[in-house]
Amino acid sequence: AADALATAAERQAAELEHQTAATAAGAEEAVQRARRRLDCQVRQAEENARSSERAAQETMDCSRRSLDALSEYFGKALHAPSARQHPVPHGTRNDGDEGDGEEAVD
Repeated sequence: AADALATAAERQAAELEHQTAATAAGAEEAVQRARRRLDCQVRQAEENARSSERAAQETMDCSRRSLDALSEYFGKALHAPSARQHPVPHGTRNDGDEGDGEEAVD
């Protein structure tokens, strides 16, 4: 009877060892799959970041060009002689000075 119990215990121990090895192999495989998924997600996140960075740079460049163009336009407008410094040709209306005696020619 003791031999039968010892044999049964050995079989159970061998089965548990086999199950443990299978579980460990399964866990290792799951870890490898998770690592591959994570690596893929990291690569995708890096590519998204590069793409966003390029788009942000393009937007900043466009905005800078627009600001430069506006600055140039308004800079010229600020330095241009004003309409008040030049006489209004006879027969035209001086905008904003209605009633100054000058009539528009139709």
